[in-house]
Amino acid sequence: MHKRDVLSGRQFTNRGVEQEDQRLLAPLIYDHMAQQTSWGHTLHMKTVLVFLLLGYGCLAEDTIQPLPITFRYIQTGEFNDQGYISWGTTFWATNHTTNELAVDLSAIECKVGSNWVTQCRLTQPLQFRPAGKPMTQPFLAAHTAGYATAKLSCPPVGTIWRAKAMVAPALTGLSATAAHIRHYPDLLKRRIQSGNTNIPLNPFTTNTTFFGSSTFVLSQEVSEE
Repeated sequence: MHKRDVLSGRQFTNRGVEQEDQRLLAPLIYDHMAQQTSWGHTLHMKTVLVFLLLGYGCLAEDTIQPLPITFRYIQTGEFNDQGYISWGTTFWATNHTTNELAVDLSAIECKVGSNWVTQCRLTQPLQFRPAGKPMTQPFLAAHTAGYATAKLSCPPVGTIWRAKAMVAPALTGLSATAAHIRHYPDLLKRRIQSGNTNIPLNPFTTNTTFFGSSTFVLSQEVSEE
């Protein structure tokens, strides 16, 4: 599991939580069916559910999914957005989903011949500010867009490059509840070992958000030559 510091309220999982929740729900559905149908019909329906609940995840992984965001490089240096000034490397992202998203810079890649080579790896959260607005937000809200300015530790010089970002959706509903329960023992252990009382005792505290499986997206090619 890849996760952020508890104090930041960001927790990540490395697999499809929705698929795991379907597996957890399967026995409950089976029990209900056993009470409502004959043995033979129940066995048949159980077989169907195995394919639907367990096989769905495998089929979904082979389906081409649209990218959750459009991610574009804007400029390097001073950036003036209607009087709001920032310095660094500025990007623009548009959230095409119904989920709140965490977006992190994960790498800067440079073009060498026809190949892309990783210049440096990053774990740099991006904070977004809607156009013409003064305040940045730690996550990109559903169906919104905004600017994010970062100070790169490895700025590309004299080359063609692109940025890679890691995007993860905030879990809601049953998936979020399952994630809270699944990770509670680990959080409680960390609280006891570290003495950090900011790690909540309540497993369903609202100041911790869990995120699902990550997707990587790329900016456009940028020429610094």
